[in-house]
Amino acid sequence: MKHVCLLLLAVVIAGCPWVPPNDPTQPDQGSYALAATYDSIRSYPGGGGIFVLRLTPLVGFQGTVQLRVEADASLGASITMRSLGSARRIAEVLLAPKADFVPAKYTVTVISTHAGVERRLRLLVDVMEWTGPDTVEALAQREKFRDWCVQQRPELAEAFSAPRALYNTYPEILIVEHRSFLTGDYEVRVCNHVMVPPDDWSMIRLRKRDSAEPFFAARRESDGTIREIPVAQYPELCGY
Repeated sequence: MKHVCLLLLAVVIAGCPWVPPNDPTQPDQGSYALAATYDSIRSYPGGGGIFVLRLTPLVGFQGTVQLRVEADASLGASITMRSLGSARRIAEVLLAPKADFVPAKYTVTVISTHAGVERRLRLLVDVMEWTGPDTVEALAQREKFRDWCVQQRPELAEAFSAPRALYNTYPEILIVEHRSFLTGDYEVRVCNHVMVPPDDWSMIRLRKRDSAEPFFAARRESDGTIREIPVAQYPELCGY
């Protein structure tokens, strides 16, 4: 019986995906590139925002790149990964501007350190005079996609869990409403055309938070039919 249990345990472990951690014992050397998938976003007091950072190891790279963020404290800027390397290459800078924040343009600086050398990556946040979404309506728009998405890909169920953050993606954009949801594993964007049938379509786009690019999008028509669409067909405004 003991041997059977050990065999079953080995099978379970073999079937689990495993991402090797960055090895802190490797000396820092070689070169790398650190870039954001977009370098400016809009936000608003009480809103949110996200920058996605991607590390690209270059010639002779090894070791780790340490990250930290400098920004006005009222932006509520935080970083999801403080250390990147060959195994873990994606980090996010999350924003949560305070409700009484003064609208203006602000800079967020990502400071990366490798082999004792610092680099600075500057990102722009345009905090605008705007308000947040109606939570009930935003969740209802996302919910319209749940059953179909989970039927297509059961692993997407977590994308429809209670969001850790919910905010308008594009302040000052009307007619088509755009909202962003962050769960533990996904960044979900949902937009809907604020019109009467047959023009009240909506779309959804998903990105895994350990990846730099979205991987899935779908469109829902007025009659409730849903189909997968190329990610590039999901409307992206303002450069992000």
